[in-house]
Amino acid sequence: MIEAAKRVEELGRMRAILPPPRAPLAPSSQLDVTVVPLNAPERAVVAALEAGAGCLAEFRDLLPVEEPALLRTVLRMCSRGLLVAGWSAPGVDFGIPGAPPPSENDLARLLAV
Repeated sequence: MIEAAKRVEELGRMRAILPPPRAPLAPSSQLDVTVVPLNAPERAVVAALEAGAGCLAEFRDLLPVEEPALLRTVLRMCSRGLLVAGWSAPGVDFGIPGAPPPSENDLARLLAV
């Protein structure tokens, strides 16, 4: 019971930090030049982006990953600057805290969606 409460609390914390489920997400230009290899869940997120998924809700629908693992992966990628959130998306006030501002390439990718 305590473990379930901890998981619910962790999910709530991650959801509070991440953009809303339908806020656009795009790979940043840093994704192409990162020297740290991506792990399997990160590669799955990149593959989903390449397949046309553009938000957290679509990742949930497409990827066979449990929600806590998916949220941790997206949060980690955002904090590393590998994903950027659409700052003008409804419900997104200031993007991802701690992430670098989007480059011109990032903005072009978001607008092309």
